[in-house]
Amino acid sequence: YGISRIPSGSWLCAVCKAGFNFPPSCVFCPIKEGPMKPLKENGWAHIVCAIWIPELYFIDTLKMEPIAGIKKIPVARYQLKCSLCKIQTGACIQCSERGCFAPFHASCAIKNKLLIQKANRNKNIFNIYCKYHTNKRNNSNDSNDSSDSSDLNRSNSSNRSNRSTLL
Repeated sequence: YGISRIPSGSWLCAVCKAGFNFPPSCVFCPIKEGPMKPLKENGWAHIVCAIWIPELYFIDTLKMEPIAGIKKIPVARYQLKCSLCKIQTGACIQCSERGCFAPFHASCAIKNKLLIQKANRNKNIFNIYCKYHTNKRNNSNDSNDSSDSSDLNRSNSSNRSNRSTLL
């Protein structure tokens, strides 16, 4: 969440510190709950949305705020309909499987426990897979002991995947 040391006394998250009585809406997804940070421009977004949408970044990487890069997001990302929640709002990412372009919100992917897998053992590059490819890869890992399952289902706070997608 961008806390370098545990503060003494009381502590407030960014949303509460800003004086909200209820969570603001994330500009990138329909999910209301979850840790959020302010955008450089007006608005708020989930940390997970900022991590997974490749055009976004944190200006201060230690505090993980504010979130910037919104103007670099292609219009096409906003036109995609999430394959999980079936809502066309915010900005979707797409499956990392070559040739699959299934769109989903980053927060919907986490909520639905989609597979996050390290793409490169030597770098912090991760892939995220749609529901179909999550099931397919999980089933093949169950029947194939030669794969290294220790890299499965890990998230990463500095992901920038080398995905081949529509966007």
